[in-house]
Amino acid sequence: MEVRVLGPVDVVVDGVPVALGGRRPKTIVAVLALRAGRTVPIERLVDEVWGEAPPRSAVDTLQSYLSRLRTAFARVGVGDRLVTHGSSYELRPDTVDAAAFVADVERGRRAAREHQPAAAAAAFRAGLARWHGRVVEELVPGEASAAGMGPLLGAEVARLEDLRLAALGERIEAELALGAHSELAGELAALVREHPLRESLHAQRVRALAAAGRQGDALAAYSEARVALVEGLGIEPGTELRALQQRVLEQDPTLAAPSAAEGPVDPHEATSLAPWEERWSSREVPAGDGRTGEPSATDRPLGNLPLPLGGFVGRREERGELAALLSSERLVTLTGAGGCGKTRLALRVASDLAPRFPGGVWLVELGSHVEPRLVTRAVAEVFGVPDGGPDDLALRIARRLGTHPTLLVLDNCEHLVDACAELASELLAACPALSLLATSREPLDITGERTSRVPSLALPPREVRDADDLRESEAAQLFVARACEADPSFEMDDERAATVARVCRELDGIPLALELAAARLRVLSLEELADRLGDRFRLLRHGRRSAPPRHRTLEAAIDWSHDLLERPQQRLLARLSVFAGGFTLDAVEAVCAGHGVDEADVLDHLAALIDKSLVQPVRAAGPARHDLFATVRTYARARLGGPDAAADPDVARLEARHAEFFAGLAERAAPALTGADQVAWFNRLHVEHDNLRAVLARGGGPQGDDTAARVAASCWRFWLQFGHVAEGQRWLAAALDDPSSPPWVRARLLLGAGRIAGARGEHVRSAERLAAARDTAAGAGDGALEATGSARLAVAVAESSGSGVGRGPIAAPASQGRGVDVTSPLDHLAAAEATLARVADVLAADEAPGVAAEIEEARGLVAWREGRLGDAATAFARAERAHRDGGDEWSGCLARLGAARVARGQGDPETALRLHRENLVRSLRLTVSSLDFVGLPQDLHGLAAIAARADSHELAAELLGAAATLHTAVELPLTATERAEQSHTLTEVRRWLGASAADAAYARGRCMAVESAVRDALERTAALLPVPMGVGAADSGR
Repeated sequence: MEVRVLGPVDVVVDGVPVALGGRRPKTIVAVLALRAGRTVPIERLVDEVWGEAPPRSAVDTLQSYLSRLRTAFARVGVGDRLVTHGSSYELRPDTVDAAAFVADVERGRRAAREHQPAAAAAAFRAGLARWHGRVVEELVPGEASAAGMGPLLGAEVARLEDLRLAALGERIEAELALGAHSELAGELAALVREHPLRESLHAQRVRALAAAGRQGDALAAYSEARVALVEGLGIEPGTELRALQQRVLEQDPTLAAPSAAEGPVDPHEATSLAPWEERWSSREVPAGDGRTGEPSATDRPLGNLPLPLGGFVGRREERGELAALLSSERLVTLTGAGGCGKTRLALRVASDLAPRFPGGVWLVELGSHVEPRLVTRAVAEVFGVPDGGPDDLALRIARRLGTHPTLLVLDNCEHLVDACAELASELLAACPALSLLATSREPLDITGERTSRVPSLALPPREVRDADDLRESEAAQLFVARACEADPSFEMDDERAATVARVCRELDGIPLALELAAARLRVLSLEELADRLGDRFRLLRHGRRSAPPRHRTLEAAIDWSHDLLERPQQRLLARLSVFAGGFTLDAVEAVCAGHGVDEADVLDHLAALIDKSLVQPVRAAGPARHDLFATVRTYARARLGGPDAAADPDVARLEARHAEFFAGLAERAAPALTGADQVAWFNRLHVEHDNLRAVLARGGGPQGDDTAARVAASCWRFWLQFGHVAEGQRWLAAALDDPSSPPWVRARLLLGAGRIAGARGEHVRSAERLAAARDTAAGAGDGALEATGSARLAVAVAESSGSGVGRGPIAAPASQGRGVDVTSPLDHLAAAEATLARVADVLAADEAPGVAAEIEEARGLVAWREGRLGDAATAFARAERAHRDGGDEWSGCLARLGAARVARGQGDPETALRLHRENLVRSLRLTVSSLDFVGLPQDLHGLAAIAARADSHELAAELLGAAATLHTAVELPLTATERAEQSHTLTEVRRWLGASAADAAYARGRCMAVESAVRDALERTAALLPVPMGVGAADSGR
């Protein structure tokens, strides 16, 4: 008889598991097993099972549980192992895994004291291999705490968990003594992420890296340890860790890997994770550097799986089966009815399997996408692949994936199944290391696909005597959890057990149906709920015979929920389906009110839909945000323009109101994007991007509607700033193809198209668009835009010198007479200033300073391009001050970037360093939704050049790598000047570090997440102030 408590509580006899029952019987077994061979009084067992408030019948109920356990043991021939001693009980198993683990640890410690590291490591490994999760896993109330358990069990859980961590550290110590430094580095990286405040693990990681000859990574590991301790505890590293850093800095030879007398540890034994380690280290997977799986100096989670917001109920068998499937198959599709839990299961399985995929686990949510052609774009956005270039986008995604094993999760494929199938086929054919997990209501139906139907949750038995009989039912667990959320006073007891079982069985255990039903407990009693469900299912049995039963059951759940709504709430739910990617209250009031839904009642109706779990809250910056589940959206969409069409606006009319609202939102945002509230407005456009795309994709509203053009004309600065340049260029081009837009809209479209073309290096097109923008604005009487267009035209002409633009006349603005030959950038600047002077009196108070700042920034760019550095420095300083005074922090960053370039050109690296660093600081502060600031990669390029000049060549290479990643994110190519500077810096770095070390440092930079790269650059470039002139800089001739 073997009792296991280091994970789920199990009793196994001759390889056969014993059915123990629910939580309370398992608690009894766990307590008796941890006191094996000793008697436990019944009063102590009552305390462990019920805590401080046991029911009056606790002793009788406990004896009933003990009787059932003895019967279960007797069925497998060990009924005599549970012994009664008066009012005390004793369990006599052959082995208890916890006791065996303690013995293994003692054996390992004994071997360590006797200087036998191989024997010690083997003993610790054997002990740790006994773990299969947390102690008494299903009995722990919290994520990782013994709080809330009985006093004896809680103390044992804490003791064993502490001993496990100690044994883990001692096992690593033994393997370090055996010389397994390289093999341990990757494991220690995962462990310090799991236990960031455990200083001993940080010290072991530094030692392992240093002994493996990786001093740079060892010092970076020390820096990470210091940050974790200071931020987490408010203390500096201890004496041992600080001394270890000093030894690494001094290249202490005693840190070199020793030759172990007993031979090196088997790498597979030394680094293989026990099952519990796999589960708890799966949140983050180290980015491999090609050697041992050790992450780069700045570790980052690989993947974008969201952190779970609630507990995951059951699905243990399905998780195991899917893990096995994904070991042998590269494409697995979870199929099943809407609401059966496909997405949650896919995310949980993906999280479980993260250690298998060094390339990361990546989620692409397709629920808010309506156009098949956007599927590939959605995947590209997740991997940071720009949409634009000569090659097919899917091919460029495949190149980005490379050869590292990667798992891609495509969620909600059913409405885009053809596009998903085509992309999956292309990626799987081009990427041998890629695995794909999809969720869909129907298979993708392509070669190599394995489908797995997601069943309902496990149902309760037909005969239920008490609450304990529901413990093994996943459906009951989910229903009770959601019932407690809906009604905090809801308590599961023996009296309610049979009714809960009835609800679960009548709903077939489908998760969405259970959650919708539980939400009704706000207004119905449990008995009323059960009665209403029974009536509804009898009605729906007469529905479509061709539909699968589970689909009918899901429809019954949603239909029933819909029927409980008041008529205005039903109308509102149907109308909410017009939104893509969520909505705010002001959007709902503007788009959905009227025709039977009073605007004054929208708030109450929306609150009712949220209470009934038909509308879900969404975490986002700015105003409170909500959305519909994909299944509910489909259900609601089908009811637009239904039987009551006469009282409801039709779909086209509703879409027109949607388009008008978001066109108005974009127009309000446009001027604010260069003002004091720019951060809030950039973030608002970011969260509303799917709604804006929906307006653009439809071309606005009814025929002749200009809302799509108004959206494009207002959003170009957002697209340029936040890394959607290629997409923005397409939308602007589409809007310009329609000549019916009003002149004031067309002028803004042309200005945006010209600015984006210039940012992408298309200076000829930029000049043409900007000249047209200037002239159109002049014809429309928009002096501010005319002046801005002239100023930006000056930059385009300067940038395109020699490309053909300068060989033909670019006419003066219409206000100065057409056909005048104005080919000099300075002439365009003069025209801009003349226009501003002419219209300054009629501009709004906040317009004139902004236009003046634009002109000064353009003057700086032209002067810098023409080599007049003194003039450029003066102009950039004026522009930065003017932007800052107007609250335009983003444009101020661009002016500051120009000033930094000038400072470097003038031989003043200290000033350039200060300016570049200030931009990084402001970029971190300016937005919570994106760090794809268009100037960030250029700032990192500048810092790399300064670092190389100061002989910090490894830092320079990493900064160049991070800059390359950011250039990809913002969809902008390097300019000719940037390419030349990058080439020069890389040449210097390779000359001093050697090609291999330089390439490795560059690769580390490429692996950094955006925010990590910016913070790392700030921390490490601080040491360059003031900037010394090193030998490398002198030799380079700069």
